[in-house]
Amino acid sequence: AASARSARPAATAPPASVFKLHANRGDALREPDSEGVRFALVFAETVRGLKPGAPVEFRGIPIGEVNEISTRYVGTRERIVIPVHITIYPDRLRRLSDDKRAVSAVERQAGIDQLVAAGLRAQLRMGNLLTGQLYVALDFIDGAPPAKVAWNASPPELPTSKGELQELQSTIASLARKLDAVPYAQIAAELRKAIASLDSTLKS
Repeated sequence: AASARSARPAATAPPASVFKLHANRGDALREPDSEGVRFALVFAETVRGLKPGAPVEFRGIPIGEVNEISTRYVGTRERIVIPVHITIYPDRLRRLSDDKRAVSAVERQAGIDQLVAAGLRAQLRMGNLLTGQLYVALDFIDGAPPAKVAWNASPPELPTSKGELQELQSTIASLARKLDAVPYAQIAAELRKAIASLDSTLKS
């Protein structure tokens, strides 16, 4: 009661003040993000399970989110790709870094170019096996073919790599084709001949 009497009343908010509401306490207490940087990711695979609001992560660290998913014809109308627009918040990575200095747009672009040259690619990965929800992962891919950021596009396009699910499907399909090519009937016939010959030899 004493602390309540000694507490000073908060200053009255001026008219037409805007108060930003948050979905939960965690979002309300989180350090606000600076202005985000928009990029486009162009996928030639299915994006089923990816929705606006899905996280964009760098090695498990949320650094952005998916904003929009669309379709685009390439060359002829027979080939369709799926551009996914994302927003990345550079401050989220800077908070984890020892280097806290402000970075200019030119320095940021040069840094992203270096990361892409070292194999940084965007991938679709499974976030939940039960629901099939996908998220966008930014990570370094071993043996990734050379690629560059399309800075002249609007928004700029980051290079992508096949997702884990598509790679698994491709591996299974390749294995199935190899198994289909195995001449099981011929092997079985030759095996029967070998057994008959061995039986005859043993009897003699």
